[in-house]
Amino acid sequence: MISKEKSRLREEILAKLKNFPLAERERQNRIIQKKFLALSVFAAAEIIGFFASEEFEVSTDELITKSLAAGKRVCLPRIKKHSASSIPSSAEATEGKQHSGLEFHEIKNLTELEVGEFGIRAPREDSPKVAISKIQLLAVPGLAFTKNGERLGRGGGFFDRALRKFEGVSVGLAFDFQILPKVPMEEWDEKISKILTIGEIE
Repeated sequence: MISKEKSRLREEILAKLKNFPLAERERQNRIIQKKFLALSVFAAAEIIGFFASEEFEVSTDELITKSLAAGKRVCLPRIKKHSASSIPSSAEATEGKQHSGLEFHEIKNLTELEVGEFGIRAPREDSPKVAISKIQLLAVPGLAFTKNGERLGRGGGFFDRALRKFEGVSVGLAFDFQILPKVPMEEWDEKISKILTIGEIE
């Protein structure tokens, strides 16, 4: 089943991420961040959406700080809790049974983030909301990607649902080993526009 293949791949990539040598992680981080800031859509965008990276992911903290310094409006997602507190399966997430999705909120500084659902940093609930239709460039998290924009997330379906409403440029940030020939996809999984890694994506 596709769901079992997704679970197996998630475990495999998470293990690699958590054991990735710090020096190489930082080297690849710098390259990926430089590529993001050099995007023509970055220069043109007024409102940029980021995810709050975890320790083992491509870091977005410096990108957020530099975007704010460049005069961009920056927003991050907050999970809007619907009922239960456990992560739903992809199918349940698509049906909206457990959480109603992501809401984007504007921040002026990283210090405005707090620990949110699942221990992920998020804007405070009372920070200004930004409609996803207003965001022109969106950095998207993921465990694995293909060069064609296919993406394997954590299984909650939150960004898949957000991407369905998003009309701008979505960008995945990935270390080199996160780029795979293929990833298992289901009908509710959304592709992204572009992937940035240390090499060139043909």
